Amino acid sequence: MKNFASWFVGKSTEDESKQRQIVLDCSKSIRKRLCSLSALLKSTEKQSMNPDKFSDFIKSNHTILIELCIHFLRTDHTKSKVKVTWEEISNALRCLVDLTRYTLSIPISTIQEIATSCLNENNRWEVREYGFNLVLNLLNKDINLEVPNVLMLALLDFNQLISEEAKGQLFFFDRSTIKNTSNNSDLLWINLVKTFEKTGEPAQCKLINDLEKMTGTMHKRAKDCIFFFSKILDHAISFEGSSRIQQFKLWFSMLKQTLLYMIYPAFCMPAPNIGNDLGFRNGLPPILHYVVVKWIIQIIKTADLGHIIMNCNYEFEFIVNVIGESFRLTESYNVSSSESASIALKLYEDWMFQKSMTEELKKEWDRVISKLLEYPIALFDYSQDASPRRINLCKEFLRILNESKGNGFDRKILLDCALKISNKTLQTQDPARPLQDIVEPLAEFLISLLADSIELAYINWDDYTSILKNWSIKSEFTIQIWLEKMRQITTSIKDRQFKQGQLLDGWLAMFKVLGDPLKFQERVQIKWVQALHEVLVIIILNNPQASPSPNFMLNIFFMTLSKLIRQGAKESQRLSLVTLVAIFSNTKCQEMPLQCYLEHLCLLLYMSGEKCYLWSTLLESANKVLEYPGMHFIIYMLLKIARSDLAHSIKFLFHILCMPNYYGQTKLENTEGVEMTYLDMKGNIKEILMKCVDEPITAVSALHGLTVFILDELDSGNESISSLITSFLQFKCLSENDEIAITSLTCLQTLSTSFPNLHKPILDFLINKCLQEIPNTKEKVFKSLLNTIQSWLLISKPIPCEDTLLSSLFTKLSNRLLAIDSSNPLESEISTFSSFISIYYLNYSYSQESTVFNSTLTDKDFAEGSTVHPLHYALGSSVIFTMIPHSEKAKFVLRNQFGRFCWEAYDFMVFEPSKIHEDMDNFSPLKEQKIELKINPPPLTVQEEPLLPKLLKFIADTYPECAIEETSSEGPVGFVKINDIVEDFQVEGCAEEKKQEGGRGQFNMGRYFLANLGLTDKLVPLQSDEKFERGLGILDALLPRETLKIGVIYVAPGQQDEKEILANSGGSAEFQDFLLALGDLVDIQDHQGNLGGLDPNGTAGKVSISYSDWQYDVIFHVVPLMPTDPSDGQQVLKKRHVGNDIVHIVWSDHYKDYRQDTMLTHFNIIIIIIYPVEQGFFRIQILKKVSVECGPLLDGMIIPAHLLATLVRQTAINSTQQARHNKHLNFEKQLQTRKKKIQELIQKYPIQNPQKHMVYASMF
Repeated sequence: MKNFASWFVGKSTEDESKQRQIVLDCSKSIRKRLCSLSALLKSTEKQSMNPDKFSDFIKSNHTILIELCIHFLRTDHTKSKVKVTWEEISNALRCLVDLTRYTLSIPISTIQEIATSCLNENNRWEVREYGFNLVLNLLNKDINLEVPNVLMLALLDFNQLISEEAKGQLFFFDRSTIKNTSNNSDLLWINLVKTFEKTGEPAQCKLINDLEKMTGTMHKRAKDCIFFFSKILDHAISFEGSSRIQQFKLWFSMLKQTLLYMIYPAFCMPAPNIGNDLGFRNGLPPILHYVVVKWIIQIIKTADLGHIIMNCNYEFEFIVNVIGESFRLTESYNVSSSESASIALKLYEDWMFQKSMTEELKKEWDRVISKLLEYPIALFDYSQDASPRRINLCKEFLRILNESKGNGFDRKILLDCALKISNKTLQTQDPARPLQDIVEPLAEFLISLLADSIELAYINWDDYTSILKNWSIKSEFTIQIWLEKMRQITTSIKDRQFKQGQLLDGWLAMFKVLGDPLKFQERVQIKWVQALHEVLVIIILNNPQASPSPNFMLNIFFMTLSKLIRQGAKESQRLSLVTLVAIFSNTKCQEMPLQCYLEHLCLLLYMSGEKCYLWSTLLESANKVLEYPGMHFIIYMLLKIARSDLAHSIKFLFHILCMPNYYGQTKLENTEGVEMTYLDMKGNIKEILMKCVDEPITAVSALHGLTVFILDELDSGNESISSLITSFLQFKCLSENDEIAITSLTCLQTLSTSFPNLHKPILDFLINKCLQEIPNTKEKVFKSLLNTIQSWLLISKPIPCEDTLLSSLFTKLSNRLLAIDSSNPLESEISTFSSFISIYYLNYSYSQESTVFNSTLTDKDFAEGSTVHPLHYALGSSVIFTMIPHSEKAKFVLRNQFGRFCWEAYDFMVFEPSKIHEDMDNFSPLKEQKIELKINPPPLTVQEEPLLPKLLKFIADTYPECAIEETSSEGPVGFVKINDIVEDFQVEGCAEEKKQEGGRGQFNMGRYFLANLGLTDKLVPLQSDEKFERGLGILDALLPRETLKIGVIYVAPGQQDEKEILANSGGSAEFQDFLLALGDLVDIQDHQGNLGGLDPNGTAGKVSISYSDWQYDVIFHVVPLMPTDPSDGQQVLKKRHVGNDIVHIVWSDHYKDYRQDTMLTHFNIIIIIIYPVEQGFFRIQILKKVSVECGPLLDGMIIPAHLLATLVRQTAINSTQQARHNKHLNFEKQLQTRKKKIQELIQKYPIQNPQKHMVYASMF
């Protein structure tokens, strides 16, 4: 840095000063002076190549220094004692080159002579390079000097590059024009140089080696030509200093008139002609073009030079033509050609994004881009070749175009370009071997461009159709790209609700742009139909937003789809039929399809029935169109098909299940002339359903369908249908398939309330057949079996069950318990079942209308205001027995897993328990928990018969240890002694249970009652403190039956928004009838059963719907029955209840299908939707977030009004339970939860080590 600073201010370091003195000292030898000069110029060369920057020393002595170099060269060194070296001659030449580059006067003629001497072809390479540099320096002085120009052209000698074919046609200056120098002095040193040994590689090696990687090996003269040509181009842009711009303009102009003209004659003319045959001269190697393109790009990207040629129209035309020439790849092109195109594309990428582009050109952006895009079209000329290199270049250009689509220029320019390159590809590719590698990306770009430009009015769609239809015939990829763009367009047009306009016109045009699908190859045609199906059905019809009417869609697609159904490939026919049916069954529009379309559809369906490969589609589509007028015409045909295609017949059968009883003797029209009524269909429906039950894939759905069919037949008065249950349905309970067995048992539960006459045979089958054959390993099946037995025992209670059946039941259950381990979950299930049956079936007359399943009186209310604390005992391991204080009655509260029960007894007599059957007596759950009472006629009043003597006698007989000998005849016998004994008991171990003042005798009647039953010995006293009482409160809150809450929603016509639906405070008359049939109308404030979170204080309304049976206690959260808050648009008070329900029942009077996302909630999983269809019939739709089939109602069923409420309720209950089990794999019933809570209290609060007398003492 110090030396540089010293030089910059004109000062010299000490070493440089000495060197200058030596250079100017004529007394020194010329060799020494030259050596010093070389050292000085080397340091200057490192500092700057700016010809304006030269030291005062060079400026003052420039002529002397040049003469020194010339003198050294022209001196005869052969006479010198010390031999001259190559390094000294090289230094002289290098110094001469350096000195002539400055903007100072030079001896031009002498320099020309030396340069000519250096350029002789026989000279050493380095000498020739020095000579060439001298020529360039001479031209810097005067660009028009004749000799340097001739020398330059001759040295290049383009003749060395001409191809064999072009020889004799092209003529250039050649090296023979460079004559040997006439100056003999120059010959001396030239000849001397020839004697020196050559060392190292020529300076051109690196450049030539890089180029030879593209061209292959070149001969020596060609290498020289390429090297010097590159050097000239680089020299033209290497100027520095104040004259840089001017020098560049001069050189650029000179090159266009000389060298560049020889390469691009047409482009260098005043009015260049694009695409002229003389654009790049034939016969010259492409490597020349590569060098020129690389040079031009360097100019463009040089900040102070680029604008010179870019802002001048003439120069811009030239460079655009030269760059564009890179894309005219011929058949014989090599790597250099593709490299030229590659770097040209990189420049194009910059230009397309307005980089390396001047502000002036940006103002005319559309004109510039239009011109630029004309050239790359030549890349897509595959008549020359279809090599991977060309295809990759084409792909790269398409990528650039695709990424620049949104860059602000006129979209029409891109459309025109895309059309041209598409036509060029189509015209030049081999029709027998289409280039899929380029056709597919080109089709992708073209379709994407059309999709993005769809709203432009000037698109001539026929032009693009003529291209794309050729590529679509065999290309699935093209179809896929088309589909992706159609998805986007369809979404946009849906947002505009299919309003008329350019977007709609473009959308319709895009459907036709690929041509006639019937001409596609089979796999492509199928792909197209799949794409059409996705766009029309999945995106439009199944989308939550508004969709067009069926007639709008049919007007566009009916002809195409009907042709495909009749003439397309098999899969195309199937999918086209599905699509067409979906359009017809578009329930999102109230408008009915026109009659002409319905008639054609009916004919198409009938014709499709002749093709067995369409049978499954016909059956699955039938339920969607049979509601339309005239469609019953195909029912007879579908029934015939259903016999042969059971797997797909279910939904069709669901639709016609209940038709026979509704239409009765009405004639069923058909094309075969068969005389048949709707009633005649019953046999067919029954037969097909039974066959479907025998098929594993359809068995579950068919079982539910058969259940609905049986119920409808029974309601129509056909009691003989019961034989179908006993002869067919019940045997499916023994299926090896667990799902089928469980479904059959569930169906039997559904039928239990409707067939009381089958009570005995069904129970006999369940107990003596199923209970015997179903193994313990089938845990779920066995649990379902127990539930089914309970249903038929309890719901059919009015018909008494035979003792033999009960005996058989308990015997088999007892044997089951003995055969399984206590850890087996079935042990608890069997115990619970047995206890339930023994308590409720044997002792109580259960009524289905019962709402409350256990006592609602609190212990305090039951005690009628007594201040004496009740006594709590454990009776066995799962019963809490509470004695309620009362002076005249025996009052007890029994808490077990089945509920809480209040008992009171008075005016009772001693009785003997009835003998329990031997098998039942050995059954531990019954022995521990069953209390069998025999109610006798009212006994004599206490006043008529002294009670105390009988009591004392009973105690003496029952408990001898308490017997006391009489000691006095005064007073009641043994009274004093017994009293003393009681006091002793209290003193010994029960002082903590002394009665409150006034509480004596509050438990007398209860004590007497328990003693009669013999239970006193079995009671274990429990601690009666605040924590225990709180535990009892928690236990009492656990209701014994399964508590369910189900949402009921009403959708009025035209409603599809959550806010509107929640704001409803009423419904149609049919909906109100449905509510009353769904359950009982209850007053929320007084209702003692399950409220499901409803506030009794009125915030949830005054009334609701409740349903209960032996197993379930259901509350329905009916949205219209809840108060509507006008100030709350969200209706939070309503949604807080219905939003947390797992199952929703939706009654929809709206013509559009209810959407699963209509009411957003995290908890709702299953939605059962009811749609009124025709008079007295309702269509069921079931939407699910989980895969469950709960039944008895399934999606697509059409059922009559008389079955609606019952089956909907049962389906909602089954769905709720199934969802609970799916979410919680270890889900427990309420009975099991209560039992665990009781056991927990008994284990947590017992009196430690209780003595027998403590139980007695606590009661006194």
